[in-house]
Amino acid sequence: MGTALVRKMIEASGGGDFKRFTVRAWLQHWLDGKTTETAKPGGKGKSKGYSAATHTRYSGVVNQLLDWLPVDKKEGDILSLSTEDLRRWRDSLSEGGRSAATLNDAVKTIHTALNAARKNGAVLSNVADAVPMLTEAESIRAIFTPADLERILTAAKDDWRGVILTAWFTGASLRDITNLRWRQADLC
Repeated sequence: MGTALVRKMIEASGGGDFKRFTVRAWLQHWLDGKTTETAKPGGKGKSKGYSAATHTRYSGVVNQLLDWLPVDKKEGDILSLSTEDLRRWRDSLSEGGRSAATLNDAVKTIHTALNAARKNGAVLSNVADAVPMLTEAESIRAIFTPADLERILTAAKDDWRGVILTAWFTGASLRDITNLRWRQADLC
């Protein structure tokens, strides 16, 4: 379908002016909009979705895709990006040893960017919709036995003994325990 025909279809459907983007230009435009100022409000007074860490993750995925795409594709019209391009990109990342969960997250990130392109009239449909998600391995969490706990405590130094014991008796993660402050503890 030619660009002129697509432009006429979008404008005739009430979608406003047709905006043309290259793949690179759209993805950069989308990333530029992911700031803490544009984050959607989340629960408990937190922002949802656009922390500095999220932006870094999104940027990494976008850069992986742009590095993988041939120059004519990434500098070409976003309408030329296909489901097959995204599936082959995902599969190339898989060959690099990445897990199914990581690959699915990467596809979801690009899906989100292309969904925004669709909502903004840059594309008519989201080609990432047709990229199948991979089956993820079930995570297995081992439970330490009392003998395991004794061995760990023997090897632990200084404050780590208290951290390990707190984790054992509360089930809290090591990260949560190491971030815990006395003012947050209710000993009553």
